[in-house]
Amino acid sequence: MVVDRLRTALFGWDPHATVRSEAELRAFHEEISLWHRLRRLGVHPVLFAVLFPVVVVGPGVVLAVEFGVEHPLLTPPMLAVMFCNAVINVAVLFFVDRRFPTVMARIRPAFDLETGQYYGFVGRMFEVLYHYSMYAPLAGGPHGRRGRFRYLAFVAGCYAFWLVAIAVIAPATLPASAVARGLFVAYYLVVVAWATLTLLTAVTFVAVICLYLSVRASQFSIRLKIMRRYANYGLEPLGGFLFHTLFFALAAVAAAGIAGLATGNSLLLLFAVLGAPLVVVWFVGAQYGIHHAIVSTKHRRLRGLDESYTEELDQVFIESTPEPDLQTIHDSNSFIEVKNEIESLPNWPTSMKTLYQVVTTIVVSNLPSVIALLT
Repeated sequence: MVVDRLRTALFGWDPHATVRSEAELRAFHEEISLWHRLRRLGVHPVLFAVLFPVVVVGPGVVLAVEFGVEHPLLTPPMLAVMFCNAVINVAVLFFVDRRFPTVMARIRPAFDLETGQYYGFVGRMFEVLYHYSMYAPLAGGPHGRRGRFRYLAFVAGCYAFWLVAIAVIAPATLPASAVARGLFVAYYLVVVAWATLTLLTAVTFVAVICLYLSVRASQFSIRLKIMRRYANYGLEPLGGFLFHTLFFALAAVAAAGIAGLATGNSLLLLFAVLGAPLVVVWFVGAQYGIHHAIVSTKHRRLRGLDESYTEELDQVFIESTPEPDLQTIHDSNSFIEVKNEIESLPNWPTSMKTLYQVVTTIVVSNLPSVIALLT
């Protein structure tokens, strides 16, 4: 009974009620998109992207330069890394926010599903994705917020944990000036809040994507015939999208690792150590369900072929008399050719070129952190 409930929770899903086509997906995404939500509030997203890093780092620069406050959060390397990561954070957020629906629409032909079923699945995934991540605590969900109190309580608990953890890792001596003391406390609370929301957004985003694209999408079938027209079943747009997000995220990890190695700052190294596995899980998790669907589809096709050609194969490879006729031999050769062609098709939506780029990027970006941990 418990196993059945768990299986239903993992594999069961209802298609979105109003998203049944690409046009409806785009209309729904405009409703919940961060980019469009800011525009409706009268804030240009580019202006937000420019001001956000300044707001995050600006008070820290004032504390370090004007008041001479010394703290691991206020060192030049830490402020530089925070600024770079704030820029990368906003860039990735908007990139995913604007590009993801287009990518899911472009890979639609690869799936052997009805159009309404496919877009119903994607619409439900986006609804849950924007409900629990994308800085969800600061913005309303697409249709209200189910369980808002529980979710906010969880966010508050994580925030309290990081407040205490950073205070223990990097204890602070409050400045003598009342103005500097107040600014430092406010800055500390804001920076920890930003870090907490960023980490939670990343974790919930990866969790939702893994649930839908690693678990639930594994039940789908892939159209192998698409391979005759497009590389990797027409799924290359997804591989490219994942690589770009991984590249930006690992750039943030590399920046933190380099600065942490150069300064011995434990906070920066902690960020790098936490960030790298999360990025790898995102890259693999967003593809694993499709990989499973590809392999399952190939196995089903091969079993069907084997059953169709059983008599001919038995006559050619097992029976000695009577001798098989030319048509039987031709059919068996056709089976072997088709079988070899199906087996040679790739098992992952990402091309080998992208995979080499990913492995190289992961190794290079994590070298500073590994060196720091080993020394």
